[in-house]
Amino acid sequence: MVKVDGCNASFRITKAFYPPDANFADAPSWIELQVQAENWNSATTLTVSIEEIDAVSVNKKCPLLSFKNKKARDSFRSALISELSDGLEKKTIELGYYFSKTGATVFADGSVCFLRGAELLGSCSRPYLVAPEYGNTRLLGDGEISSEILSLLLDSQFPVLLVFAYVLLTSVRSLLIDSEIDLQAILYIEGRQGLGKTTLATRVAGIYENDGKRTGIVQAESTLSAVNAMMVSLRDQPLIVDDLCLSVSRDTARKRIDLASKLIRQATGNIPIIKRHGKATEQLPCEAGIILTAEFPLENMSDLTRCLIVPIKNRMDLPGSLKPEVIGEAVRHYSSWFSAHSEEEIKCFRSRVEEYVESCPELDVRMGTNYACLEAAFQSFVRSMACEDTNGYYSKRLSQKMRRAIQYAQEEHMALVKKIKSTIPVGNLAYCIHQGYCNEEFNLCKKTEKLSKHDGILWKDDLCLRLNALVQFVRRQPGYQDWSSKRIVQELKDIGVLVMQEESAATVHITKGTPRVYRIRLKALENAAERY
Repeated sequence: MVKVDGCNASFRITKAFYPPDANFADAPSWIELQVQAENWNSATTLTVSIEEIDAVSVNKKCPLLSFKNKKARDSFRSALISELSDGLEKKTIELGYYFSKTGATVFADGSVCFLRGAELLGSCSRPYLVAPEYGNTRLLGDGEISSEILSLLLDSQFPVLLVFAYVLLTSVRSLLIDSEIDLQAILYIEGRQGLGKTTLATRVAGIYENDGKRTGIVQAESTLSAVNAMMVSLRDQPLIVDDLCLSVSRDTARKRIDLASKLIRQATGNIPIIKRHGKATEQLPCEAGIILTAEFPLENMSDLTRCLIVPIKNRMDLPGSLKPEVIGEAVRHYSSWFSAHSEEEIKCFRSRVEEYVESCPELDVRMGTNYACLEAAFQSFVRSMACEDTNGYYSKRLSQKMRRAIQYAQEEHMALVKKIKSTIPVGNLAYCIHQGYCNEEFNLCKKTEKLSKHDGILWKDDLCLRLNALVQFVRRQPGYQDWSSKRIVQELKDIGVLVMQEESAATVHITKGTPRVYRIRLKALENAAERY
């Protein structure tokens, strides 16, 4: 024990805690300190950071401690630093790990463990200390896992399987990204009001509590800074951003759509999260697995490819046994098992991604990677439950059901892709009309007397189209659905492809007695054509 003159207690450093990737020859991040006074019944144990080894900081944590004068306070830090140096050299201080982040940790020897709240899962032979902000966080569950979770999943609706698989995927998210698997996925639960989106998300993904209150759930109306703070701190944990709802106000609706888009881009690393420290700023990545519940479908292709879609079309009928405690226990079991099988399981993830992208060429590579990882996480969990499924009854059935669930999600996803693509022009108006002509999409006649029964005619190397034929064709093209005839005509005038006989009329008679047509110069149309 170290005695500092002018202080009413003696001190002993019992443990020194280091970051998992640190060299034990360096200075520790935190220490465990025993404080003993002669008139105290027992010693008090404190944990303090290396920056807090001073009289004022220690006194705040141990108010019964007292110093007679400034000299005593000033000599306190140097005495402890000397004690730390001497104890480390003589190896009388036990060495341990300090975890400043939740989620996966890979040690120097390649072994893996998971910090779930304040609970360390996996093999770790040394004592450990958790950052104070996570000290009161707890993963729900009672420590028991059984085959009942398999039965529950087998009886569940597709959305339950998809959200559960995403929670599992989130739990190993950082490992996969560090293994160079290009995972850029958030979960987008979409459906109209009253179908149970929030209940589904909170029952399956609301699996952490802090001081007895559920954590990792935030309303979409919360400040963006509050959401951002959780995005960077809840590493390998689900974060539910709830209730992106519709609004009768066009401005409010647009703000919510824009918010969804910004969250998606922040969550997948497309936009950094800015954290301010006074006048200084820091750019941080999102560390959490984001789950959005929304009443509207996505309308941006870039956002859509970064999402895993969970469509809710009918009211969810969730069983009473589907509780956060059950899911929390599943994650606890999976984390412990994965820590012992991480190397082979990451290979399984990588292999599934390669197979998926190759076998589903219709999917965007990013989308294929995301869905492959979702399925791989679920299959990984099924393997982790082999001890509870000794005859393989659940394994095959759950695998088949998960594939159907992913197909269900992908069908909705591809429908949204198709809808969005229908609003994106493939080229300018000249390109669309010229392609229509080249692909023989216009019903053209060869004689002028038959013009009234056809879309138009090729007349003296000009494409002559009747009013309705031109407008209907243009409105069938992606991105031109809402174009008026006036706007179409003005565009043709602006690019100089329209032949006009009268300044006030855009249509012409090519011969006497024939319907009026838009006479378009084909050569000028080709020259003006621009593919996007």
